[in-house]
Amino acid sequence: NNISEEHIAEMAQTLYKKSLSDTDSDELIVVEEQKRSNRFIFAVAACIVALIGVVTMVSVMLLNGGIGVQPSESDTSSKTVIYENDGYEYRILTDGTAEIVKYTGNATELTLPTDINGKKIIAIGENAFADCKELKKLTLSYNITAIGENAFAENIALCIPRGSVAEVYVDSSKNKITYEFTNKPVGDIISSGEYKYQSLSDGTIELVSYNGNDENVVIPETIDGKTVTSVHQDTFQYKEETLISVSLPDTITNIDGYTFYLTENLKEVYLPKNLTVIKEHTFEACDKLEKIEFPQNLRYVEDSAFAYNYALVTLNIPEGTTKIGGSAFFACYNLETVKFPRSLKAIEAGAFASCKLLCSANIGSGNPEDKLVIGESAFKGCANLRTAVIREGVISIGDRAFADSTESPCALEEITLPRSLTHIGEDAFTKSAVLFCHRDSYAESYAKENGLNYVNPIDEEYEKIFGSFEYILLPD
Repeated sequence: NNISEEHIAEMAQTLYKKSLSDTDSDELIVVEEQKRSNRFIFAVAACIVALIGVVTMVSVMLLNGGIGVQPSESDTSSKTVIYENDGYEYRILTDGTAEIVKYTGNATELTLPTDINGKKIIAIGENAFADCKELKKLTLSYNITAIGENAFAENIALCIPRGSVAEVYVDSSKNKITYEFTNKPVGDIISSGEYKYQSLSDGTIELVSYNGNDENVVIPETIDGKTVTSVHQDTFQYKEETLISVSLPDTITNIDGYTFYLTENLKEVYLPKNLTVIKEHTFEACDKLEKIEFPQNLRYVEDSAFAYNYALVTLNIPEGTTKIGGSAFFACYNLETVKFPRSLKAIEAGAFASCKLLCSANIGSGNPEDKLVIGESAFKGCANLRTAVIREGVISIGDRAFADSTESPCALEEITLPRSLTHIGEDAFTKSAVLFCHRDSYAESYAKENGLNYVNPIDEEYEKIFGSFEYILLPD
């Protein structure tokens, strides 16, 4: 980056002159051979210029928010191929699974199939069932890990499993949705060894109490020949002082909110791979929880799920996770590093506020077509957060998202902002922060209007030499 274009040209000329001076004047020079030699020298110089150009472009691109991944044609609405089968219109996603785009049948009761033409159905698109006036009852499974806005007409009663993405969807929906659980408790509570359980309407069981005294608990997959799929919030009540580690089998798909709330000596938790939602307050105030491995199928981390966890140092949030709820990791004072997945669509209010040792944040997919929202006060009061890179795909940053709090300042010195931003809230950044942003972007206008320091990393000289660009698409 320190070698100018002029210097490269001088180097090429020097090499050329040297090639001439090194030739003995008394020797017979073959002209064509000399020309080939000179062409080779200039070709090498040209390669050097080109290589420096590429390195410079990549460097500037990283400064502007990271490397983007080019969306496939199946993710581009204008090029998406829609298939039809048995009343379902669907599209194939990049991982080979399917999303239901629209239902055109006339059924009054319907169980959504788990696959269609050999493709696993994992998503329901926007307005997919919005026009189904005859449909009265729709049953969904755990397979569904994404649901678009206004997916269902108000006349449809949903049958959904507890602990599923569908449960979170109906709880947070702005529309009125009638629903019931496919795995609701039925019958009496039964004692079996160290456990008490209750049967569920789908034939599986839910743990309601653990009566043992073990510090390290391994929950079995079955009890009395029945599959354990759910853990009630009172299962470990009164074990707050003795429980050190818990291993949950992969058969479990639901863990109630507050299940491990205030379990002050809990150090390790092994979550089931099929868990898609970590519910509100599940691990709140677990002072000594230092090891948590998130399941690869995780989609949502709900409100205050890990708030006031003082032993957490590192988080690796898996790809596929789309939402981190409000105050999810609030006041995790010793949290230093977080790997944010590119799949995120929302980091809600106060999600990482008062994480005093968090030193950096790299957020966003790099794809301008994505729509990630960072909520108000999301990183407020992060006293060690000096740099942040907000990549393309982030469209909104809420009020005081990177501001000081009454308890501690936010140490933000530099933040890189993408062209995709269309909203920045009041007092979003500390007054001393320098905003790295594109010329003529919303972020630049915000900086000017609010008297903030800003820098355009791509200066005019680079654009003269290499042309203007937003980001480079490279494979993972």
